[in-house]
Amino acid sequence: TLNPLDGGVFGLYAGSDIKNADGKVVVSKGTLIGKAVTGEDGKAVFTADLPIGFSYTVKETSPAPGFATTDEVQEFTFTAESSEKATVSYEFTFEDEPTVFEFTKTSLTTGKEIEGAKLTVTDENGEVVDEWVSGKEPHIIKELVVGQTYTMTELLPAPGYVTAESIEFTV
Repeated sequence: TLNPLDGGVFGLYAGSDIKNADGKVVVSKGTLIGKAVTGEDGKAVFTADLPIGFSYTVKETSPAPGFATTDEVQEFTFTAESSEKATVSYEFTFEDEPTVFEFTKTSLTTGKEIEGAKLTVTDENGEVVDEWVSGKEPHIIKELVVGQTYTMTELLPAPGYVTAESIEFTV
């Protein structure tokens, strides 16, 4: 949807070994330099005094709730020209995909979709996330939170069927 996402966590890392004037490594490649969390505007801002002539990377370490992160890494290098400015800014856009789950109600004997069962998915606190009646097509729920456990419960079976056991699943 291109809407800004609140709550994504990003890390700023050394993209190469950072050395002092004597050539000694003071920060190893891959070391986390800082973390930032996106706000309501979808932006995460790092403010750091970084030496010029070295590369740095930014990657998402934890997605916004209901989304899956990509393995995308953005790299940048401060150059000598950058050092003439009081501040230097780099801007990157990361696009996360929402988590997508399909729920089907099928017969154990025929494997065909069963219409008419009333189903619900609740979160760890027992709050209803979604409720629907099974049909010919799978039911889709988007933006379930990664790492959370949910429970799908059949509230009312389809005519001619018994109530199925609840199913607990973790995203």
